Amino acid sequence: AEQPLDYPTLHGIGAAMEVQARYGSDSGALPYTVVIDRGGRIRHVFARQVREGELGPILSDLAEA
Repeated sequence: AEQPLDYPTLHGIGAAMEVQARYGSDSGALPYTVVIDRGGRIRHVFARQVREGELGPILSDLAEA
């Protein structure tokens, strides 16, 4: 509620760790962000906190592709 998002996110403990492992995180560290294109391909991984302004250019590139 505090941070409106217009894209899917996964919140949880066990389920989040399971999905995270399927998308390439070996360490289990959080936060872990994966950008997936419309074709289901992993396009970018952040194995750390995403900083302001980092997602915009990546999403713009995907929209143009």
